[in-house]
Amino acid sequence: MSARLAGVALLVALSAVALSASADARSTAPAPVAVTITDSAVTLSRGAVPVGPVVFRVRNTGASAHAFTIAGHRTPLLTSGQTANLAVALPSRRAYPYSALPQSGAAMGGWLYAIERCDHPVASTVNVSIVTGKITLSVPSLRCGTVTFLVTNADTVYRVRHDFSVDLRLQGGGGGMTETRSLAPGQTAKLVVHIPLKGTVYYECNMAEHGGENGEAGYITAR
Repeated sequence: MSARLAGVALLVALSAVALSASADARSTAPAPVAVTITDSAVTLSRGAVPVGPVVFRVRNTGASAHAFTIAGHRTPLLTSGQTANLAVALPSRRAYPYSALPQSGAAMGGWLYAIERCDHPVASTVNVSIVTGKITLSVPSLRCGTVTFLVTNADTVYRVRHDFSVDLRLQGGGGGMTETRSLAPGQTAKLVVHIPLKGTVYYECNMAEHGGENGEAGYITAR
């Protein structure tokens, strides 16, 4: 092959790589979040996005002018029917407040969760001991993935019943709450929970007047 043809072949190969990388980047980029503003409410097309850059496609359908703001960024003031794109970086795993300006009630704002997916799930086991006023977990943090909680009612003093519940709603990904049956002193139960995101997990004894009211609750981080 001549040097000229070799050079052309190299340029074609590099172009193909660049196009492939660009396509991969587009395929992994999160879809824009559609924001609709009326004169009485602001709604987002979803309540959670991955940590990192996010594009908001904002449309004002109200009669009055409004702007959309989140994480210290805002659109220009949009008149009725106007649209704008707002590119924002959400660098931390947490809930970000947003609002439509001017605000005129609770419906003109809300919270958007920036979440981290569990890219490397791990199956793990955690021992849980419950007594009146205290829940003790055998680990200081969790690995995201499938967690088996081995729960024991160890209450030998007050000898009351307890249960154990895990609530994933703080993670912002739409998870719910699951719990064991009510356990008499000395009884055990197994609770298997799939944790698909990194972030804060809330746990408690869900019996009446136990939980947070009596100290039988806590938070643990899934990493």
